[in-house]
Order: sequence, then structure tokens, then C-alpha cells
Amino acid sequence: YDDDVDVLVPLAPMQSAEAIKRAIAGVQSGGSTNLFGGWEQGAKQLDKGLYNSISRVILLSDGQANHGLLEVSAIEQHCRDWLAKGVSTTTVGLGRGFNEDLMIAMARAGGGQQYYGQTAADLYDSFDEEFSLLQALCLRQLDLKLIPAPGVIVEPLGMVQQNADGSYRLSDLAWGSETWLMLRLHVSPSSARAP
Repeated sequence: YDDDVDVLVPLAPMQSAEAIKRAIAGVQSGGSTNLFGGWEQGAKQLDKGLYNSISRVILLSDGQANHGLLEVSAIEQHCRDWLAKGVSTTTVGLGRGFNEDLMIAMARAGGGQQYYGQTAADLYDSFDEEFSLLQALCLRQLDLKLIPAPGVIVEPLGMVQQNADGSYRLSDLAWGSETWLMLRLHVSPSSARAP
């Protein structure tokens, strides 16, 4: 937790687990929480990753952002923008008082999962599930284009990401899983009577 964001271990091939442990051991709490700034630096690191790799920021936080960008809708838009570039976001809320609204919004807009734990020990299952999901991904960046008949209006229900071309972005699929899109169809009376 700090006003400033420091990248202690930039994205690079793994050379030494000890170097990472030393970097983590040197982390100290600073002033406020620049949650957006930290998340954004993580996304920027992944932007340098390999083409066609799975690039996902896993944000572990109580979600109590109080420095930097704070508006949930603006942060959501940044998560969507990075998702469109191939960098998704999973959030892990920690503690009883975590900001559920912000953390869930970031995960949904970022195409990832959302987990919660009261203590650090509670997070083992969440990380195991997330890494298993990432290893099992078989379809990514799925877009569905719906072309309604004349007189029919398609209305997506729930939180659905619509692309600039009118198609809808579906969640990534792991082997053997499903994804759903709920729609409401508005059919004009004249279209309903057409043969």
C-alpha cells in the first residue's frame, strides 16, 4: 500500500526464485493505496509479453483505493481497454472490509474471475483454482455477432461487453466449461405474423 508504484521485478524470464523472495521481503507499506496505479503497471508489464500468451493481472487487495484514479466506472473502462489488448484481470479481495463493488467490477470488465478470502490462508484455494483455469483455457477472445431478423431487437441482459462492431465478447473458455449470454428479444407484431 503506497501512493507511488514501484515495479520491483519487471517481466523477464525466471532466473532466480530467491531474487523474487528478496524483493517481496523488502516491500514496506507506504502512504495511501494507489490501487489503479499498481494494477495499471501490472497490465503494462504484461503488454510486453509473448504474442498469443495468456496475460492476466491478478490483483490481490482489500480494494480500498484512496489515491490516484478512484472512480469505479473509469477503472472499469481501463480494464475493458486492456482486455481488448489481450490483458485480462482477476481480482482477489482480502479481509472482511474489502471493496466488493470495485473488485467485482474490475474482474467482470477485465474478463477474469473474482475471489475472496478473510485471511492469507483462505487464498490458497483461490490461487489453485485460478492457475488450474489458466492452464485449461482452450478458447480466448470469443466474440458473438447476432444478426436479428427485420422487426426484431436484441437486448443483452446482465453485464455484457459489447464491442465497437456490435458483437459481444464472451468469457474465455476452459476445456469442458460453458459460457452463457442471456438475451431478450423484442419482436414487432408485424414480424411475429410474417410467414
